[in-house]
Amino acid sequence: MIKKSSLKRVAHYAGAFLLAGAAVGCGDDGGNDVDAGGGADAGPDAACVGHACGGTNTPFELAEGGEFRLERLQQNADNSMQYLASQAFFFKGQTPAARPLGLPELELVTDPALKALGYSCQDFRVGNLFDNGFTAAAQAIVDTRDYYSVGDEVTLTNVADEQDVITLSKRTDPAEAIDLSAGLTHKILYRGPDAQDVELNTIYRPAIPGSLEYPSLDLKYGQSVAGEEMADPTTGVGTPQLYMPSAFTMTAPTEVEFYTEGFLSFTKGDDYEMTYDFEPAPEGWPTILPFIGFLNSSFQVVAFCAKGPTPAEPKPDNGEFIVPAEVLEILGDITPGPVIMGRFTHVAWEYQQDKSRLDLLGIECKLSPVSGWQVEDAPVN
Repeated sequence: MIKKSSLKRVAHYAGAFLLAGAAVGCGDDGGNDVDAGGGADAGPDAACVGHACGGTNTPFELAEGGEFRLERLQQNADNSMQYLASQAFFFKGQTPAARPLGLPELELVTDPALKALGYSCQDFRVGNLFDNGFTAAAQAIVDTRDYYSVGDEVTLTNVADEQDVITLSKRTDPAEAIDLSAGLTHKILYRGPDAQDVELNTIYRPAIPGSLEYPSLDLKYGQSVAGEEMADPTTGVGTPQLYMPSAFTMTAPTEVEFYTEGFLSFTKGDDYEMTYDFEPAPEGWPTILPFIGFLNSSFQVVAFCAKGPTPAEPKPDNGEFIVPAEVLEILGDITPGPVIMGRFTHVAWEYQQDKSRLDLLGIECKLSPVSGWQVEDAPVN
């Protein structure tokens, strides 16, 4: 475990850096008669959102309204240094209503076959995306929110072991209400112990005590970021759950190499292949997506690649990950920070009280040393 005094240094590193464009439409379910535009008396010009309106095909199209997240970061080869970003928060009124999950993909021209295998890469330097790490732009968006208090603490319970409960306590002091995923300061943050162990390859069930403003987790129409329905598409009924992936072991580069300062050297014009071993997820899970994020010396995610399901590669988490050469072209003027390599699940649900989106994320990842990568010019023949 890392020392608590070290957390301020590492808190800005993490984040799932989600797959742009991966949320596909689930069709018009038509099963919800609750109008999110303010009720029956809202008038003909009231904005209608949610599945009742017919034009919303996925909860990913809704305004953001909060999240539950378990994100474990391994920081050295023997796994003796790791921390857990266990957090939850709930809000309304964000400006803009929803941050992009990503940006238009970089064109994979060096090896077009990679796109057929589900690879995508994006330039994240803009700094205002859903999981951008710490940036001033991201903090400015967070500052526009009107946060809900949902009680003194919220919980995540292991569905296979009811005695395994992760308790997230309410934090309102700005010095304590900093999330360990992106390093952003929230007005109300529910956060667990900084270095708590968490069961991997396990499902956790979220729960809140509730308040007058936010009485319950009234969630329907869940969908994974890969487009899988996690609830009945007509009635919206399902079981909101957070899926925490298994651990994984790097094989190329090895664990020791990955955690060696400056070992990860990428060559312009060349793809870079990485391999890993892992325990497969149980049947019925949403798709686990592998990813890599490049961070700068200010701990912002500046470039990101992920691998999603395709007909050619329906299970993208298969122990192989290729960093496409195209993403290296945007890193030339960046002062390197860490590399983060990981695997994540992301399921979004529609909160029925105000028709916002609640994100449930489970993330297992490895964080390289502070100067974790370098990009070399191609050798001259």
